[in-house]
Amino acid sequence: MRNKTTYILVFCTILIGSSLKNLAQERGKLLLQNYSYTEYKAETQNWAITTDKNGLMYIGNSNGVLIYDGSGWQLVRISNNSIVRKLATSDKGTVFVGGEGTFGFLYADKLGKTVYVPLDTLVNDSIEIGAVWALNILNNRVYFQTQNYLFEYNGNAIKTFRSRGRYFYSSFVYEKSLYITEIDYGLSKIVSDSLQLLTPHKYFKNNDLFDIAPFRDSLFLMITFSKPPQIYDPKQLKIIGNFESSANDYISANGLNSFAYDANYLYFGTDKGGLAIVDYSGKNVEIIDESIGLQDPSIYAIYLLNNKIWLGLSSGVSVIDRSNKLKLWDKKNGIPNSATSIIRYNGVLYASQILGLSVAQNPANSGLAGNLTQFKPVPEIKYSAWSLCNFKANSTVKSALICASSDGLYEIKNKQAKLLSYGSFTLAVQSIKYPELLIACYYDGIALLNMKTYKYTSFLEKYDYHYRNLGQDANGRIWVPVNTKGVMRFEINDSMKVDTKSVKIFGKEHGIKSMLEMYIFIEGDKILLTTPGEVYYYDEKTEAFLPEKRFSVLPKDVIIRQLDKDATGNYWINGAYRLIRNADGLAIDSLLKLQLPNGIVETTYMDNEEFLWIGTSEGLFRYKLKNELNDNAEKFKTLIRKVSVNDSVIFSGIYPLYLKGANLLDAEISQIFQPANQIKKFPSTFDNFKFEYSAVFFSGEKHTNYTYKLKGYDKHWSAFTKFTYKEYTNLPYGSYTFYVKARNLYGVESEPAEFSFRIAKPWYYTTFAIVLYVIAVILGVSGIVYYNNRRLIFEKDRLEKLVLERTAEISQQKEEIMVQSEELIRANKNIRKKNRRLGAQKDEIEKQAKELEATNATRDKFFSIISHDLRSPLATIYSVLQMLRLSYESFSREQLKDFIDEMNISISSTLNLLENLLEWSGSKQGQIQSKPQNYNLLNLTNEAIVPVRERAKLKNIELTNVIPAEIMIFADSNMIQTVLRNLVSNAVKFTTGGKTVTISARIIKENFCEIAVADTGIGIPPESIPKLFRIDTHHSTQGTDKEKGTGLGLILCTEFVERNNGTIWVESEVNVGTTFYFTIPLAHLQNEEI
Repeated sequence: MRNKTTYILVFCTILIGSSLKNLAQERGKLLLQNYSYTEYKAETQNWAITTDKNGLMYIGNSNGVLIYDGSGWQLVRISNNSIVRKLATSDKGTVFVGGEGTFGFLYADKLGKTVYVPLDTLVNDSIEIGAVWALNILNNRVYFQTQNYLFEYNGNAIKTFRSRGRYFYSSFVYEKSLYITEIDYGLSKIVSDSLQLLTPHKYFKNNDLFDIAPFRDSLFLMITFSKPPQIYDPKQLKIIGNFESSANDYISANGLNSFAYDANYLYFGTDKGGLAIVDYSGKNVEIIDESIGLQDPSIYAIYLLNNKIWLGLSSGVSVIDRSNKLKLWDKKNGIPNSATSIIRYNGVLYASQILGLSVAQNPANSGLAGNLTQFKPVPEIKYSAWSLCNFKANSTVKSALICASSDGLYEIKNKQAKLLSYGSFTLAVQSIKYPELLIACYYDGIALLNMKTYKYTSFLEKYDYHYRNLGQDANGRIWVPVNTKGVMRFEINDSMKVDTKSVKIFGKEHGIKSMLEMYIFIEGDKILLTTPGEVYYYDEKTEAFLPEKRFSVLPKDVIIRQLDKDATGNYWINGAYRLIRNADGLAIDSLLKLQLPNGIVETTYMDNEEFLWIGTSEGLFRYKLKNELNDNAEKFKTLIRKVSVNDSVIFSGIYPLYLKGANLLDAEISQIFQPANQIKKFPSTFDNFKFEYSAVFFSGEKHTNYTYKLKGYDKHWSAFTKFTYKEYTNLPYGSYTFYVKARNLYGVESEPAEFSFRIAKPWYYTTFAIVLYVIAVILGVSGIVYYNNRRLIFEKDRLEKLVLERTAEISQQKEEIMVQSEELIRANKNIRKKNRRLGAQKDEIEKQAKELEATNATRDKFFSIISHDLRSPLATIYSVLQMLRLSYESFSREQLKDFIDEMNISISSTLNLLENLLEWSGSKQGQIQSKPQNYNLLNLTNEAIVPVRERAKLKNIELTNVIPAEIMIFADSNMIQTVLRNLVSNAVKFTTGGKTVTISARIIKENFCEIAVADTGIGIPPESIPKLFRIDTHHSTQGTDKEKGTGLGLILCTEFVERNNGTIWVESEVNVGTTFYFTIPLAHLQNEEI
């Protein structure tokens, strides 16, 4: 679960890593991250903190070990479910754990889930372990210190040291050595795997010393629970003095719980007073406690990581980001509402507000808890203060701070206000051209006040507008936005009065599209005007406002109300966006907007090129433009934390590497990168995958975005999103790699994490299944042929019977004629009629006899094809399968591949034959009816030759379709596609590699289209051409790559062309090429046009 970032207040000075002396005098509050037990869902108390090589955070909790990855929490319980008081990480990244009555390390199970592995099983059963109060890793050894024992783990075994005094009190590492204090004994040191007493000095025998920090001149500080830090000289073996600090009494009064140090500061975690941070001079102290937002004042653990201070509390976990450059003053500090103007005058900061004017006052003792800068009201100004002006001194007048308020103009001296003039003023600006003049805007107009005489020299009272903004250009002209009318420009003459003749209004006719909410800014000699949706600059030649394209990188809904420019030339817009200069112009940086709370920005102030002050509806913010500590470039990782398949977890974030029997401290025992032997293959039914991931970056986690790509499925990376998971459903078989990477609030991207897997083919795509399909087709075709043959035999028997019946009838009639000769004359007419009928019957019998002969030829053709062309490839497949069945393991992979290729060729040939047989058989049985319709010939041809293109590509033959796109035909699409496919297939078959096959068409007379399939192949001998289209002769020739044919394709083409009212013929020359022609009627619409 992603942590909820709460805006908490903390002293600003400790959060900047440079010297405290160099900070600005105002002390404000900063945003602090608190994680409560309701988020991590475990006990409130947290005793220890560490991290691993991957950036994951580990917190020792009363329920076990908490793991935080930047978006969610995981609880790992230890073997006896006890409190985890100590954590430490080895050089190889293994996290060791100290609990109560147990100690061990964290490992990954076979699914990658983090689990606890106890090491106390290596300890003699007679030893009562107790609670682990210190855990140190040094010189490839891990030391677990309890009250009575020190356990040394070397990666394979445990060595036990028993206390020689009353008990062990503490142990710590200093200058690459492990020290341990024993009550009633002294201070000892681990030397060559033995515990050696260094000194029995009384200071160490009965002392609550629990840590040492380096100090100046080879001295060090002794940190105890009961006394202030003391300076110890190891050469003299004695205490030479106390470490004096204004925090000593505070720490003593609140009780010391924890301690840490770095090169610049000492960090004291107290029992009820929060965190005290002291520099090594002892003079600069900062306190972080509940009064400024720390969720609990009892600090059990301090962990320093990069620019952050992690605190384990009695209730929760807190993180202080030392690189954060944003500070806050709100109503608790005297800023009850929005600041309308900010200025520093004579080193003092002033902020005008809707309810008066406030001045910053620093506390007398800035080092103790709660002592932040407070803003106190200037009592004389009780109503809305809108503007502050630093009226600079010149040869005739002194400097002054002027405040324009709704009840008058005031001069501020010694933090008190003196009324200069009554009125409702909104803006006060010193004249550039005449420095002794103050330009004062009020509700009804503009006034010029001589600051030498304190008398008005001129008024401009024609425009009813609440003036809040104006600009003065290099020529002394004054530009004022006038609501709904445009921009007013005027000049001041040498009499220091408004030159009324110079007043001019610029409106829509001068290029300004919108005249609502306008702001004027002067940048050098350039005059800028901002309006909703557009920024303009004033062009002197055309006297018009033209679009200014430099600021087009801003979001469309941003209205520039505040425009500041820092020393580097970058622009700051409304205190939220920074526009950075680069070779291409300006690039937008939204970092500050992401850090500010959602509120309205009323004013900004650039303070000596060092700070940017931002007045918002949520309070007054200060942003440090330069900072020695910067979190921006901090590298971080994105981790895949869980992978589920069909709702079952198959991976939980870590790959185990540790081998049983290996030394635990000599090698890495786990990693986040997927080893090659961990790439899993799943059955085809395992096709629903869910990936969960997180970025281990702990500043503004809610602003971290992710992009992902599934290689083998996605063509491109996804858009960035805040979601920390991605699901894929119904994935087809194949090999995949899932990639994901993160981008933090600074715009820095991590390296992608990846997870590879394979999905197997379903059974119906296997070679065995294909062979079954082929056998089924062959059996089906054989059944059809058998059935058709039986039908033909039955028809023959019927015809023979009919002939016999007709012959018998004729004989009987002849006998009757001979017997009844006397009736010949009378029956002459009847006989003639019967003779004509018998002649017709004879013709019918002869016709049926010819059909029977053709039927017999067809049957013979079928049997010839089945006995030869079907038997040959099936025999090949059968032979190869027999060889594989009997001697599969004796063949090499290359031989097996050759066998598979051979079976593939045989199966392909058989399938092609079966397709033609089925179509021809269907045609002969009358199952295929011609259903002509209008079709586009080019599209029909392209669809027909798709199966042939791959074969042409394999033979390196160029297959070209040059049929005009406008030709429409009237024909049965299936029949014509069969004709085209057979002709093109034959052309490819009889053409050698490197040559061409061309399909063309033209319109000929009588509303027909002539289609030609031409190749540059081996050609056809003249004596073979008459045999091509006959069923009673078998003509088949092998292709250029030994492809086999059946001789049935052209017969099928002839029948289909004729059934579509066309004709087919061929022209060929040996070794030159062959062209097959056939005609098809044009479409009806085209016929009418022709």
